[in-house]
Amino acid sequence: MGDEVLVINGMEVHIQKPHGSFLKGLEIDSEIRLKNRGFSFKKSSAGSTFG
Repeated sequence: MGDEVLVINGMEVHIQKPHGSFLKGLEIDSEIRLKNRGFSFKKSSAGSTFG
C-alpha cells in the first residue's frame, strides 16, 4: 500500500491511503515558540474533504 501525497498550502503531506478518512475535517497547525513546539490538531465541524 503506497502513500497518498497531498500538497496543502505548498507543503507535501504523505498519508497512508487507509488512514485518509480519519483526517477528514481535521485542522493541523504547527507552533514554534519559546516554551511550545509541535503540532496541534483540531476537528472541524465543517467537515472538509481531501482529494
